[in-house]
Amino acid sequence: MQRPRSGATCIIEITLVNSLTHLKLPAINTGANTSTLGNFNYEFRPWSLVNDLEFYSVHFRKLTGKEIQKVFISGDNDVGGEAEPVQSHLTTRFSHLFANSFPDSHKLFDRLSLSEVNLMNGEVTNILDSSFAPKLNLILSHVPFAFPSYHDSGNFITTLEPDLILSAHDHKAYIHHLPRSNGAAINSTEFTAVFKPKLFTVGGDEPILELQTPTCSYRMGVYDVGYGFARIEYSGENEKFTVSFSVLWLASRFYALILYATLLGVGLVVRVPFKTMQLRVLFLLCFTIAMVAKVIGANDRWAPNCTDPISHGGGNKYLLRYAYNSTAGECDTFYWDGQHRNGNNFKDLYECILTCYPVTGKWGKLPNVFP
Repeated sequence: MQRPRSGATCIIEITLVNSLTHLKLPAINTGANTSTLGNFNYEFRPWSLVNDLEFYSVHFRKLTGKEIQKVFISGDNDVGGEAEPVQSHLTTRFSHLFANSFPDSHKLFDRLSLSEVNLMNGEVTNILDSSFAPKLNLILSHVPFAFPSYHDSGNFITTLEPDLILSAHDHKAYIHHLPRSNGAAINSTEFTAVFKPKLFTVGGDEPILELQTPTCSYRMGVYDVGYGFARIEYSGENEKFTVSFSVLWLASRFYALILYATLLGVGLVVRVPFKTMQLRVLFLLCFTIAMVAKVIGANDRWAPNCTDPISHGGGNKYLLRYAYNSTAGECDTFYWDGQHRNGNNFKDLYECILTCYPVTGKWGKLPNVFP
């Protein structure tokens, strides 16, 4: 491998796929790399296990072109781990069927240290290593580090010292900022139906960034499904790594099916003689309308505001957040369950102050948080 040239800018773009089932999905071709973060849901038929295994492995490999480099991470439905122990013969089968691939030469890969952490059984697999400095320590994990799970993620953070973590599992998109030392609070933000990419600086003294990818399968029971997309960039001039993250959201099948059934029902009542091609066009039209509605309403679904009452949610309240207290005229902390959406909910004190204090005109007692 060649040493990265001083002052050069190197970029890797990664498509993140979670819960990819045997649906007829379009090929993902970004001219970049693909990382699958687990849960393929084969659903083998017992009487044809060998044939099904071969069929689904071949079918999955055909989803992306041969020129796309791929990294595969097993999920709990692939090797056990959710309702049963992780089984070694399943992990061996998975690694045999889904082999990782990397480019022969790429300057940014020279600065990547890449590891897979299986929080279901505690195994760590070293995928890539780098001797260059600075380098980016990247962890791939199906189970997120930010939430309590099978093993204490803090031990792996201490040992591996990651800068960036790519995870999945919970079928929802999150952005987590994890402290590099134990005991400090984890800052988490749900990334739902937001289309503008988020830009982060990673590495060095920056907090650990964890990007959690949502499911891309309609069968997981959530309304918002899509592919994660991350862009890693290294600048040789300032020797900094930056990461852009967004989600390529898919249309809501639930709304599209309801609209399709309604229009079809109206057509049958008025006795419209539908033909096969007309039904296909109608179905495509319904999905298009659902996608357009999603784009138009995306930023209004959880728009930041300073007037909503503080909502902790009904679940386990473990995330430290900030909200504007109109009575006191200042931003206060509260604990949130990570699920219930509310505009008066900010990831840090800076965001709360900069959003609410100028709008309300009540600057209150300004905390000493600005440099």
